[in-house]
Amino acid sequence: MTTDSNQQPEPPQERRSLLDRLPILQPDVPTETPEAEVPPPPTVVPEVVERVIEEPVAVSPPRPQERPSGVTAPPLPQAAPSPPPSRKRSFFGEPVTTLSIDGASLSVVSSNRGMVESWYTAEFDSTRFFREGYIYDPRGLGTFIGDLLREKGFSPKHIVCALPGIGCEFNTVTIPTMKKVSVEKMMNLELKKVMTTPVEETHVTWHVFPDRMGKRRAFVVAVPNGIIESWVEACHAAGGTLHGMDMRILALARAINRKDGIIVHRGGNWVEIAIVVNFVPALVRCLSLGDQYMEPEMATTHVLNQASFTINFYAGGSAGGDPLPDDAPVYLTGDLATDPEVADSIAGYIDHPVGAIQPPLVYPPNLPLEQYLVNIGLVLKKT
Repeated sequence: MTTDSNQQPEPPQERRSLLDRLPILQPDVPTETPEAEVPPPPTVVPEVVERVIEEPVAVSPPRPQERPSGVTAPPLPQAAPSPPPSRKRSFFGEPVTTLSIDGASLSVVSSNRGMVESWYTAEFDSTRFFREGYIYDPRGLGTFIGDLLREKGFSPKHIVCALPGIGCEFNTVTIPTMKKVSVEKMMNLELKKVMTTPVEETHVTWHVFPDRMGKRRAFVVAVPNGIIESWVEACHAAGGTLHGMDMRILALARAINRKDGIIVHRGGNWVEIAIVVNFVPALVRCLSLGDQYMEPEMATTHVLNQASFTINFYAGGSAGGDPLPDDAPVYLTGDLATDPEVADSIAGYIDHPVGAIQPPLVYPPNLPLEQYLVNIGLVLKKT
């Protein structure tokens, strides 16, 4: 399905500091020689993750009730292209193109000067490029992405993509305060205790919070090197430059822009659930619904049961985080947002109100927000 906008939004108002960047460890970029028709790999190593938000910011005005929804796209040759993004130079040098793959859907959003300009969603056969949620043919995926971007008029020069949570680790660790011992050294010692994957096989980033009674806490994200290398190779094959990466669940938390909340996201057979407390994902889960076909009603029941289990587990104190307020909203994103029966039946599983999504940026009124919420979070990462 293609949706576009002929209405140009007003420039965004000046906002307070939105993101508190994490220290970034540099991943290894593949150095193999590309084929003749493939441009050389990007020299800018992409960022991976960053903390969600420091404090709430002003949101855009209420949206009209009439707007298209759904994510199903017609075959690509018959789909009318959305208006090409502006070629005016933005604050970042060029328009930013964000990519999010969710199940068998590729969503693309182009932004300029922090404003959404153009968007497109294409359905594709994910088994051509993915196995059990992992990219197994990055060059084939990159070729598909590059052809789509060029056909629909999107710029590949500044790409920011979303990474799924599969295979990644999210932890909140406590770092003892010791004189003459660096935070990095103490962090490495703590990571070896909590991580299931060897540290040297992952790309690790963290953010350290202020001391509490002689101890410091840090939010840590570890992404396997192979996942990053696959995306770098895919963007290389697409003929683009990968300027940033972010975890999908962090992009969603940034777009929702709430201090406390519960995110329940479904894309195809994969589900991601996050408990956000004080703007930080205190607990993150990524689980599979399996490769076998599941009736929609049964799949929804399974997802809501898992969300209820996650909330109860966190409330029991096992995760060790700050308490989740009783009135913290739950946000349904991805496939769940387009199913009206989910919002009606959620009360039987989760004792939290369903929250309305209002991301803190300017976007056209006919943008199907829930469908592109991950992309919106990526746009906010660059503003």
